[in-house]
Amino acid sequence: MTTAQQIKSDTLTILLCNQAHKFLDDKQRALKISKCCKIIRDRTKDEILYNACRNVIKATSGGAYNKVVDAINKTQNNYFNEYQK
Repeated sequence: MTTAQQIKSDTLTILLCNQAHKFLDDKQRALKISKCCKIIRDRTKDEILYNACRNVIKATSGGAYNKVVDAINKTQNNYFNEYQK
């Protein structure tokens, strides 16, 4: 069973991957995020997170690197607004 805490943790893992590789160009950064998403996609039971990871992987495979980075940055802003305390 997937808990909200697991989903929150998996989302944070993707965001940390984004921040850890922020010095890379968009292509390399998107590839790192995609690799992280593949791991999370394979272990998550949450349909929304699964589809989000799948979309990142597909966009990266399609060469839309800047869209991946922009989407993750937007997700990061939304995440921090939601869980800011």
